[in-house]
Amino acid sequence: MTHVIPESPCPACAYPMNRADNVHGPAGAPEVGSLTLCLNCGQLLVFDAPSSLRMPTREEISEVMADSKAWEVIEKSQYFIKERGPIRRAR
Repeated sequence: MTHVIPESPCPACAYPMNRADNVHGPAGAPEVGSLTLCLNCGQLLVFDAPSSLRMPTREEISEVMADSKAWEVIEKSQYFIKERGPIRRAR
């Protein structure tokens, strides 16, 4: 389910994000530590707060990679986002 969030720029490409789906974990609104992907550049991101996104740490990436089903969904999603190309050019 897609949730409306306070607008926050992607830290990788500055794309203004105002919607989110939780890619890993229980369904529901994103919480601190929830993962999501930027729909513009495909970067894996972590919620620091409802309106604050950051790049994941190595430990967080290792943790999600340990869940093979979740990692497969992330990789496939990133592939399709990157194949499609950016929604808008990075700044």
